Amino acid sequence: MLYSTGNTHLLSAILTDASGRSTWQLARDWLGGPLGIDIAQWLRDPQGVYLGGNEMHGYGYGWFISQADDRPVYFGWGFGGQMLYVIPSLELTVVITSDSKIASFEGDYICALHDLLARQLMPAFMTSRPPASDDSALCAAGEDIPGEAIPGEGIRGTAGPAP
Repeated sequence: MLYSTGNTHLLSAILTDASGRSTWQLARDWLGGPLGIDIAQWLRDPQGVYLGGNEMHGYGYGWFISQADDRPVYFGWGFGGQMLYVIPSLELTVVITSDSKIASFEGDYICALHDLLARQLMPAFMTSRPPASDDSALCAAGEDIPGEAIPGEGIRGTAGPAP
């Protein structure tokens, strides 16, 4: 599965139906309240369901689980290559902002961001290991759109399922 505004909108409708509360109400309670921020309403469809994805005023990240260098990597992927990586084993969180006017799935842009994380940023926080080699690259050669929601398939370190 790739990042998709349509999928997140469908998820918004499912959450609304299952909880009896709008996605905006859930976001206010689950995100805004704990963070002490006000979350503005965003666009809704004709049925009144709040849109998902890039219509969510910056909250529309698709979340994925993968691995890099045999470590679980959790990442949020927003439109235009807005990335949020969390690597618990390194106690590391990385935020990357990109041009939100350009679709990030074109070319190998996301792969380049994954490589930046695995080959340069992660090794800087690994005291007992050298920088990642080509064998522990985040993207496989020839992979057009990395970041699939299949454990071990998006970001690559050494291949294997996420725990």
